[in-house]
Amino acid sequence: MSSVDIVPVIWGDDVGEYRHQQQQQQVKQQQEYRLISAGDAYLYNEGEYFHAYNSLGAHRTKQRGRDGVGFVLWAPFAAAVSVIGDFNGWHDGKHPLQPLPGGFWQTF
Repeated sequence: MSSVDIVPVIWGDDVGEYRHQQQQQQVKQQQEYRLISAGDAYLYNEGEYFHAYNSLGAHRTKQRGRDGVGFVLWAPFAAAVSVIGDFNGWHDGKHPLQPLPGGFWQTF
């Protein structure tokens, strides 16, 4: 079975409004859960977060009532980040990480 991407076609002044809506949706999703707090992210970027091992990498956690593994990575200049491996046939788009402010990326 293959997936189909639906791409909206937007004309004129609607482009700015569409981008704004997409950014707001992304911010809302990020606010629903964060695997690294804003304070810890700030300290990390300042070079003052001395317990990064508590937040970065893979950790068992519970989000939105589901048990699972959260993964946080610091890659400030990355355009996109995905988790790949045997479990997804080494396809780089199947498990993308979501960007967070401060150069962090996360997935659950």
